[in-house]
Amino acid sequence: MDKEDIKNMHPELTDDDCKDFVISEETSKKHNAMIVWQFLYPNHKDEEELKKVCKLAGFDYENALKYKEYCLKELSE
Repeated sequence: MDKEDIKNMHPELTDDDCKDFVISEETSKKHNAMIVWQFLYPNHKDEEELKKVCKLAGFDYENALKYKEYCLKELSE
């Protein structure tokens, strides 16, 4: 997620307001993985389904697997 994405979510923000927003690459990857797992939760069937959802969403399959345990724990709480 970059500054333009943040600005588009809050159009009242100026470029100067956005200069202080920093989202780490790690946080962005977790966010993308969570989107995938929210879509699949709780009825995830198999890896082919995961690959398909990742491809359709434009997210990295390996990243979704890396954060699977984290995401499923968060979703179950």
